[in-house]
Amino acid sequence: MTENYLTVQEVAERLKIKKTTVYDMIRRGNIKAIKMGKQFRVCADEINNVLGESHAINGSSDKFIICGQDALLDLLCEQANNLCDEPYFVRTHLGSYNGLYAMYQGKADAASAHLWDLETDTYNLPFFKRLLPGEDICAFHIAERKVGFYVQKGNPKNISKFTDLFKDNIRFIAREKGSGIRVLTDSLLCKYGIRAKPFEIAGSHLEAAAAVASGNFDCAIGNQKAAKQTDGIDFIDFKYEKYDIVFRKIDLEKPQVRTLISVLKSEYFANILNAMGGYNTLNIGKQLL
Repeated sequence: MTENYLTVQEVAERLKIKKTTVYDMIRRGNIKAIKMGKQFRVCADEINNVLGESHAINGSSDKFIICGQDALLDLLCEQANNLCDEPYFVRTHLGSYNGLYAMYQGKADAASAHLWDLETDTYNLPFFKRLLPGEDICAFHIAERKVGFYVQKGNPKNISKFTDLFKDNIRFIAREKGSGIRVLTDSLLCKYGIRAKPFEIAGSHLEAAAAVASGNFDCAIGNQKAAKQTDGIDFIDFKYEKYDIVFRKIDLEKPQVRTLISVLKSEYFANILNAMGGYNTLNIGKQLL
């Protein structure tokens, strides 16, 4: 164990909350934690993120808050901030569903999402309209990403389809409620009529991949990018997901936001994402609403 990881008690002391509250935050996905044996450990940087997000979401109106968990948002904000007179865009780590809820509550200005709608077999737009009722919104496409199964090297459990994940001999670890992958998982459970046992939770794609690579679990669902960053697993893709971002139309009148959109639509930004790998940037920046 390195000094960069904290116990639940240490997290509680640093945040000045009860241990039970920390466990609740881990269960909901508000704090990303790694389970080692029967104990949770939290990276110290994660606590800094939580404290930073709390300040950002409740902070001054001179910042433009963008919700989302993909690191490409950091690059997007950085490129746009470099073109503005001062840092204006701040990224928080709220997942897709929770980010849209924060936007509806007036605690965020924009939200990215990769939420699959079972009824229409489409991504994001039904959720934008459903979770932002009465809002005059516009949406832009960012990228497509491959989604699939993280399995142990060589796929010893012969996992090939979604229903395989919930056989009695398969140890499955899920993402937190509110994440795009968890919405996809729960929707597919509904589609196939599967009643799964309570899930162990991973706070990110990388943590889910690492949990499988460690041998503690047989399978998880996540994007291809995290699989490429993790040794000791194979990736079996089964779906392309769409990753989009939604704004209030009134905010497009702000020169800083117009700058951000111009960066999103630029060939330069697309080239960066292509170099990073794991993204299909066809139609990047296309307006959807």
